[in-house]
Amino acid sequence: MANNPQPLHRADPSTWPPYVRPITMDELDGIGIDDNRQLYWHGKPVVIRNQIELSTVQAIAAIIGVVATVVIALAAVVNVYLTHFVEMVIP
Repeated sequence: MANNPQPLHRADPSTWPPYVRPITMDELDGIGIDDNRQLYWHGKPVVIRNQIELSTVQAIAAIIGVVATVVIALAAVVNVYLTHFVEMVIP
């Protein structure tokens, strides 16, 4: 058993999407939980994915943003080098 079970929260089906329905009493034997509070449906773990999928335009914009950030960071490093180290050598 879990050491600190969370309190019971009542479901409000009126806030659910129209294609979601409550589980009936006849279906309750298909749901289970283990000691780590992992949820199972008919013995198989219920998988929840937190995955981000970008469109082609979004992916291109992200790549451009990353490349621009790297270029700006490199320019800052070169700027620091030129202003602090080169001026010390060449007065």
